[in-house]
Amino acid sequence: MYHIPSNKLWRIIKDADDVGHLGKPRFRKNAEQFKLEREYLNDNTLISDKDWLNSNIDFLQNHNWLSKVGIKAFNKTKKGNLTIIKE
Repeated sequence: MYHIPSNKLWRIIKDADDVGHLGKPRFRKNAEQFKLEREYLNDNTLISDKDWLNSNIDFLQNHNWLSKVGIKAFNKTKKGNLTIIKE
């Protein structure tokens, strides 16, 4: 279960630490590295590129920042990353 901190400072930290990569230009590279990690941790079960892409699109579309700082710092680039991977 996903924990949402009740403290403002911890919401900012969670945005930056847990999902800040969503709103950074290196998102695609990080996503590919994360895919390899997931495959490795799942007994080297391969994830198709199509399934991984759809999973990333779904996650980006449904993700919400926990803080105003997260929105200000990362949301514009997150939206751009979503547009790029949907092309």
